Amino acid sequence: MPIAPGGIWGGIASIHKLLGKRAFKMLETAELQRVIKAVREFVNPGGAVITFQKNAWNVLRSADTSFRSMR
Repeated sequence: MPIAPGGIWGGIASIHKLLGKRAFKMLETAELQRVIKAVREFVNPGGAVITFQKNAWNVLRSADTSFRSMR
């Protein structure tokens, strides 16, 4: 989810504040499922997934360390 950083309403924190904890968690879960589906469909065995946010990678990694097993 691309959000401009800075200020009290900057970054992901702004979405969390706007939607609330429960709705944000639902959004996060749906987004994770969407990304994992794309990985299954488009990343070949031995391929790579590149993220630009550490927490994004941590969530993907914790979902399944080996995307090959997700096919």
